[in-house]
Amino acid sequence: MPTPISRDELVALLEHDEVILIEALPVAHYTADHLPGASTSPVP
Repeated sequence: MPTPISRDELVALLEHDEVILIEALPVAHYTADHLPGASTSPVP
């Protein structure tokens, strides 16, 4: 089972290239606001 982490913990992992984050959001939502370092996998 996944272990929840905070946004700050996620950002720290991203800054150290320890994870890859893919946000599955509509393009407009991703463009408006996404986590730093996140990639997108657009959904309709």
